[in-house]
Amino acid sequence: MTLGTGAFIDINVGDRPTASRMGTYPMIALKIKEKIMYLLEGIVQSVGSVIDWLLRIGLLKDYDELSELEGLLEEESSLIVIPALAGLGTPYWNPDAKGTIFGITRKTTKQELVLGFLEGIASRCAEVLDVLEEVSGVSIEEVIADGNVSRANVVL
Repeated sequence: MTLGTGAFIDINVGDRPTASRMGTYPMIALKIKEKIMYLLEGIVQSVGSVIDWLLRIGLLKDYDELSELEGLLEEESSLIVIPALAGLGTPYWNPDAKGTIFGITRKTTKQELVLGFLEGIASRCAEVLDVLEEVSGVSIEEVIADGNVSRANVVL
C-alpha cells in the first residue's frame, strides 16, 4: 500500500490475472523471462491530499503533529468522515462524490475533526482491502505500507 496523495493498494494474485470487478483492475507485477506475475489494484483517491488540506486550513500545524495524536486513538471520534476530496475510487469510481462529515456539533473540537479525517482515511483503505480480498479470493495476512503518509502510525 503506497500512501501518497492517494492510496494505491496492490495485492499479488499470482500467475493468472484477476478480472477487473468492483472498481479494481489487474496489472502486471513483474516478468522474469517467460513467467509473469500479476497484481490487483484498488485506489483511495484522497489520503496525503487530505493531510495537506488539513495543513492548509490550519487544523494541523505540520506532519509531526500527527504522531502526537496517536495516543488519542484509544477514544474513537464521534464523527464519521468520508474523505472524498477528489471523488471516490475503488469500489465506487465516482469522481463527483464530495467529502462529508457526519456528527459534527458545537462541541466538536479541532482534534476530533483531525482524528475523524484520519479514521476516514483508514476506513476507506480498509474498505479497499476488503474489496481486493473479495475480488481476488486471496486472504490478506499483512499490509506493508510506504509513502509519506505511512510515516504517521496514526493512519495505519
